Amino acid sequence: MARLTPLLISLLWPVASGLSVDARPAPRALSNTTASNQALEVSQFAIGTWVENIAVRSNGKLLITMTTPPELWEIDPFQSPEANATKLVRYFDGVERATGIIEVKPNVFMVAADSSIWQVDFRNQRHISVSEVVNITTALLLNGPITLDASTVTILAADSQLGLICRRYLVTIWRINTRTTDYEMSLQGNTMAPSDDLGLPLGVNGVRVWKDYVYYNNTARPYEIITQGALSDDFAVAPDGTAYLPGLTDNVVTRAQLNGTREVVAGSLNSTAGHYNTLYVTTSGGGKVMAIML
Repeated sequence: MARLTPLLISLLWPVASGLSVDARPAPRALSNTTASNQALEVSQFAIGTWVENIAVRSNGKLLITMTTPPELWEIDPFQSPEANATKLVRYFDGVERATGIIEVKPNVFMVAADSSIWQVDFRNQRHISVSEVVNITTALLLNGPITLDASTVTILAADSQLGLICRRYLVTIWRINTRTTDYEMSLQGNTMAPSDDLGLPLGVNGVRVWKDYVYYNNTARPYEIITQGALSDDFAVAPDGTAYLPGLTDNVVTRAQLNGTREVVAGSLNSTAGHYNTLYVTTSGGGKVMAIML
């Protein structure tokens, strides 16, 4: 494929799952509203739960990762929140945090957890298969996996802490072939450097591939800065290249265009994923999954 060019999106964030477009109706939370950018609750976990990343399945159900405890949950957004349509898919033994999730082929997902990548296979609904694919012994906190080459099931994953604790290593984005389990440091640079200024020892953690470019987010330094000033945690990229940035501390969702313009579209927090014309957002510590009609 063509050479990938790295582009810096902005400040500080772990990655969200991909924005996904589908011809299904809006989730039940939005079925009785026509208002754009209105955030409504899809599901509520216990207060204090850090609901991290989101992937939208082909059947419209949501897969949600938790940082602590390190778990993967499935939510049916077409049921009312009162129906409690949530199901625990997996508790990841031997890890501290589950972070990013991405679908690499139909009904097969990769989950980043500490220094490992796990495969979750839904192709047999009667027996969901979960297995550790690879453990990168020199990695510290893999985050924000994204498919780079579907034919070889190769993904990119940010390392959000490498370079802060192990300074002999450059901060990096890993290239991982989940079929062969080969891996290498793919992209490196000071723009990926971690910082603990906010009390969170995180660096690069949001990665997306769009056309021939890799987009990532961190503290604002060059490579090419697309937008800055929106302190965010996770992001999703629409098919037209528009990025949706959920706020880390300021309770908003910001829409950023490739020309650098940005606007607040809703109040919410953290990870994002889209389905139909709906943006799904999670909250850090609030335990909520929200839906926003775009």
